[in-house]
Amino acid sequence: MLCTPFLFIAALFLPQEGEADAIRGRTVAYRLDHIETLDGEAVSNGTIVVRDGVIQKIGQAIVIPEDAKVLDFRGSGSTAMPPLVVSSSSYLQNSSNGSRTNAAQYRAVDTLWLGDEAWSSLLEQGVTLVGVAPRGSGIPGRTSVLDSSSGTKLPVAVVDDLHLFMTIDPSSSAKRVLRDAIKAGEKAIEDEKKAKVDWEAARKAWDEKQKAKAEAEKKAKEEKGQGKSEVANGKKPEPKKGGKKEEEKEPSKEFTPPKIAPTIQPIVEWLRKERIVQIAISEPADWLHWEDVLGDRELQWEAVLSVSSRTNFHKIVPQMAESGVRIHVPTLVSFIPDTRIRSNIAAELAAAGADLVLLPSSDSFSSIENWRIQLADMIQSGMERDLILKGISLKPAASMGQEERVQVLKAGAPANFVIFSGDPLNPISEVELVVEDGKPIWDREKEELK
Repeated sequence: MLCTPFLFIAALFLPQEGEADAIRGRTVAYRLDHIETLDGEAVSNGTIVVRDGVIQKIGQAIVIPEDAKVLDFRGSGSTAMPPLVVSSSSYLQNSSNGSRTNAAQYRAVDTLWLGDEAWSSLLEQGVTLVGVAPRGSGIPGRTSVLDSSSGTKLPVAVVDDLHLFMTIDPSSSAKRVLRDAIKAGEKAIEDEKKAKVDWEAARKAWDEKQKAKAEAEKKAKEEKGQGKSEVANGKKPEPKKGGKKEEEKEPSKEFTPPKIAPTIQPIVEWLRKERIVQIAISEPADWLHWEDVLGDRELQWEAVLSVSSRTNFHKIVPQMAESGVRIHVPTLVSFIPDTRIRSNIAAELAAAGADLVLLPSSDSFSSIENWRIQLADMIQSGMERDLILKGISLKPAASMGQEERVQVLKAGAPANFVIFSGDPLNPISEVELVVEDGKPIWDREKEELK
């Protein structure tokens, strides 16, 4: 009886089942009807064996270790695939950073507006990463990347400061904001180059003076020794002419660049090809105006399209594809203005060979909820299934530098995937489980019991 309290206390500190699995590195086998590996052909009636956060085995003829915990999802058409990723959104932002201004000093992560349910709602849709763009026009700031799988109520930023976000429209004032910022950035770079040339010249002059001074002191010592011998012979040395000179200040040994304004620093980084710009494009004319602003500068940029129910983007599809830039495009089947002819810009860009990232049809959470309905329209409009699945997972992750986290499902890859009750591109399928680093972080069955 004396040991009972001790057993009770010890029991309090025993890890729960999920924690124990992680601590012991227990093997877990997920049995599924389909696996969209995105690394070749899909696997039917397959198994994913996970240990220590890594996929150990994946395929059909898999021997499951005897000590493995088996989670069997077969029978409903269950499908596993890499997590969904939203590469650009601003609905999570609290306020705008101004209209047609340069507010490049702001980061999206600093002005978030989230309720406690925000992350759980995203996980319910299978979304684990979200790129957040600042609100406003002109240069409203820099994008951030948020992690919806952190398990916390408050957002966790995977990347605080990623791309510089810009917008453009046909107005002269909109273009002036961008042109003035680019000119200011180019001037800052030239000022720094000139300052470095001036510093190098000053440093060289100083070194030469120090060398001459050392030689003069050496000569003076020699003359002083000669003077002593002359005094010994009855001769007086001649007095030195001139007063005491003010000592010069030594230039710094390391070059210190001139300070650059916080609104211009991100522009300078872009001009130096240290940063990527994302430019928001709402109309075909915006693309042409943006090319006019760029001129012959060869810089790194991506386009984030905003497609309405009626659009003329089909007119510049070849031009957009030939640019070679990554294009973030909403999954919306539109109509050509004044007609009933349907236009699938995403499918047209894919057919033209563009590097595509797929977005929900509009910038809202409701659009994320309805994303897979929109994706079903993409399929019906003739877009390839593999391009769609990669465009909502691997491609957007890569655009945010998260390609190590969201990978194809294969042995040796991180055990990060989503299990749907059916085909991910069937709107009636639901997310059953979200797995991150081998551990379930969202479980529909448990959520429905809350």
